[in-house]
Amino acid sequence: MDISFPQAALGDSVRVPTLEQNDAGEPVMAEVVVPGGSQNGAMFRVPGKGFPNRFGSRGDQICVARVVVPTKLEERQKELLREFAEISDQHPEEHPRGFFDKLKDVFIGD
Repeated sequence: MDISFPQAALGDSVRVPTLEQNDAGEPVMAEVVVPGGSQNGAMFRVPGKGFPNRFGSRGDQICVARVVVPTKLEERQKELLREFAEISDQHPEEHPRGFFDKLKDVFIGD
């Protein structure tokens, strides 16, 4: 499941599709609580929404968090991230996206 940096850092509730389908053939959604401070690759369990076992009961569905970093930031967003880094006593060396990165965005998309 894709989550944003603010969702991972602050926490949120995320709706994820399960293996079940409703009458219209659409996936039934379940709510997963993402606690603040969650890291990329964190696993979350959705009880009773996994594959059925041979006795008829269902196992748990496991969702893996993927923290998605935006590829394009507005100047105000960059300013806030710089302020966050300063407060956190981090001093990243900024490297602007190069020509080939931008070209890749055109063909692959964001």
